[in-house]
Parts: sequence; structure tokens; C-alpha cells
Amino acid sequence: MQYWMRMKKTYILLLVAVVFTVSGCDFFRKIAGRPTSDVIEAKRMEMLADIQKKEIREQEIRDSIAAVQKAKQDSVETLQWLKDNGVMIIDASRFGGITADPYLDWEYATESSYRVILGSFRSRANALRLISNAEEENSAMDMALHTIDLKNGMIAVGCSPVDHIYNARLGIEEARRWGICPPGVWILKTK
Repeated sequence: MQYWMRMKKTYILLLVAVVFTVSGCDFFRKIAGRPTSDVIEAKRMEMLADIQKKEIREQEIRDSIAAVQKAKQDSVETLQWLKDNGVMIIDASRFGGITADPYLDWEYATESSYRVILGSFRSRANALRLISNAEEENSAMDMALHTIDLKNGMIAVGCSPVDHIYNARLGIEEARRWGICPPGVWILKTK
């Protein structure tokens, strides 16, 4: 009798092992009302995706902070460079504002706050002569020289609009490379 009891236990254990091998843990998880391995795997993948999204967002924040710090550093260095080179930044409000500027209607005008001013004149003919002479001497130049009518009656000759003071410095350096930068160059702040 003991032999049959042992054999019965052995067959039951063997049967359980076969069922477990054939159906895996999911069979017992389903019976117990627990999530199956495919549900667990889907949840794991969802959690991994959330972690990746969080890491990407954190990297974007770090990159944004680094960009702001770089822009701040560039601005500080540029302001020092402008001071060392005797370049003034003058707000357009000092002249009563701007009445006409071809770049005010430009699609990026909301982002452009500065113009490098190569000269300002009471006579439009003198302003246009400066532009004409600069373009004749430098036919390959792509600085987009233009006139800016100020409310105080002066006509300024400026370069393409730029968005940051650092870019205005680059505009001055480019004007110097082309040989069209006068000693009295200044920057007009339009916003």
C-alpha cells in the first residue's frame, strides 16, 4: 500500500511537472487571478517607454539650460568686446522710433532686435550713396545693406537684422572683413 501511495504521489508530481512544463506559469497565474506573462511584459515595456520619455525630457531641459548659459556667456563677452571697441548700443526710442525699415515687415522681424549701423545721414542721397559704393566695391557681399528712417529725420544705413547682440557683433566683424565698417559704427536696438 505504501508503494501505491508513493507511486500515486510520484504520478501526481509528474503530472504537475508536465502541466507546468506544457502550460508554464501562466496557467497557475490565470487560476490564481494574477496577470499573465504577456500582460507583465506589456506593462514592463510601457514602464521602459515612460522612463525613456522622462530621460529624453530631462536631457532637453539640460540642453536648454546649457543653451541659456552659453547665450548669457556670449552676451557678456560680446558686451565687453563692444565696450573695448567703442561700439555703442542705442535704442530706437532715443530717435523717437523708426518710421520705415524694410525689415519691419520681414517674416523674422519679431525675432530681430538689432541692426549694425554703418552711418546715419540727414540726406537720403548720402545714405543711398554709401550703400551703392559698398555694393560696387564688394559685389559678392551678402550683408543686405538698407536704409532705416528714424522719426527724428535721420536716415541710417544698416545691415540685416539680427536676433542677439552676439550676432550684431558678428555683423560688425563681417563689415570689417568687407572693408565697409566705419570707425563710428554703432548698433541700433529696435525692440
